[in-house]
Amino acid sequence: MTAAAPVLPVRRTLVEVTPAERLVLGEFLRDGATNATIATRLSLSPWTVASHLKRVLAQVGLTSRSQLAVACLTGGYLVRTVHRHTNQYGTAVVVRAEERSEDLV
Repeated sequence: MTAAAPVLPVRRTLVEVTPAERLVLGEFLRDGATNATIATRLSLSPWTVASHLKRVLAQVGLTSRSQLAVACLTGGYLVRTVHRHTNQYGTAVVVRAEERSEDLV
């Protein structure tokens, strides 16, 4: 009887996105919606949606929406949503929330 191979942790690529990019990415991954459909759902322009997806694609080094969908849904990414704002004292505040890409849907 041979010992079972050890289970190695999945190596994930960290992707930092803005809250708006996170919303667009989630809508895209949910059902593969077009830019126009996502824009209607989120009350954005299709060009804004395209810009958000283009930035995420460039960050992870992919060239198509299909590649992005497969990579995200197979758990290849750790998505960090970064919220930046200034508090009442003028101090910049950064809040980060992380989730696995396959959990965005």
